[in-house]
Amino acid sequence: MISSRWSPPLGSSYCPVPMVQSSEPSGADGVGVTWQKPLTINGSPACGQDGTVFVSDRYPERAIHAFDETGVELWRKPTGGNYGPLAPKVAADGTVLMGTGDGFVHALDPHTGNELWNVSAEHLSSDITVYQDGRASYCADNQIVCVDLNTHKVTSNTPLPSDQEFESDPVLGPDGTVYGGGKDGYVHALESGTGIEKWRAQTDGMLRNSPAVATDGTIYAGCIGGSLHAIHPDDGSEKWKFSTGSSILPSPVVGPDGTVFVANSDGMVYAVDPASGRAKWGTRVDDEIRVEPRPADKGLLYVVADNNTVSCLDQATGQSKMHYQAPSYIHNPPACDGQGNFYYGCNNGRLYAVHASALEAQA
Repeated sequence: MISSRWSPPLGSSYCPVPMVQSSEPSGADGVGVTWQKPLTINGSPACGQDGTVFVSDRYPERAIHAFDETGVELWRKPTGGNYGPLAPKVAADGTVLMGTGDGFVHALDPHTGNELWNVSAEHLSSDITVYQDGRASYCADNQIVCVDLNTHKVTSNTPLPSDQEFESDPVLGPDGTVYGGGKDGYVHALESGTGIEKWRAQTDGMLRNSPAVATDGTIYAGCIGGSLHAIHPDDGSEKWKFSTGSSILPSPVVGPDGTVFVANSDGMVYAVDPASGRAKWGTRVDDEIRVEPRPADKGLLYVVADNNTVSCLDQATGQSKMHYQAPSYIHNPPACDGQGNFYYGCNNGRLYAVHASALEAQA
């Protein structure tokens, strides 16, 4: 881990920013916890428009569960298989998308759990990604599949070259171009449907995470070398580079106003201006960050660190709004319901519901 005395290498575009130290942990005695369930969660929970919480239970039931905000179970959908369903995702119309090992992605009614439609997903090998423009994608049978969520039809199957060894799930641009990165330190752009490489853009090291794509098509990629790269979608040329000084393990995230949030192994979280590539702020949390930051309602940003803490930062300033100590390791970002509640699963085999306002008073 890089010490606080680290200095940027010559020629880097690192720019010093005001650093905000987060507050001491609170919530260790259960403050803010409104309910909990004995479930081994696969991936992040997801929240529906009415506050319903959807979670994937790996075992023993291998099912999708739906809970209301008080913890009452509304329905469950058993799926069978060896490992249970992948993390549920919620489409813009409220439909719950569920990937399983039965060769299909299933779309469920959020109120009943009944199946509405399905699409083929033979040898499913990734989580489902939902895009704001009404598309979803997933990897199956060594292809990335794009589905139109309005027509329920597959619109493209793009083969993934086996020699590029993407380290995490590739993603789609607005025009269907596939972007992924991996061990070779390049972001690769593949033509939709054919998989032909359109261009490749070099970064400062291996990419352990998925790129993020903004609404204008700009690609953001964070690498082990510690730099965040902004890349033109047309030709792969670099718009700018921002150095964080330590390895970037989680994916960068584009916030509602286009701000790019990136976290690194030194426990730093940065908000980067998409036009200039300069940091608006930088905040240090408690420990190494391996989980991507999660923008949420009311201008908040949730950050999970390796010492089992969840920090809630102001997206505009980086100031700490609350700090929560979880009882065990958290592998994935929490889900937020827009009413001040957040939900997460951790290594002790339980799902927790936490009301942030009870913690904000202690921050």
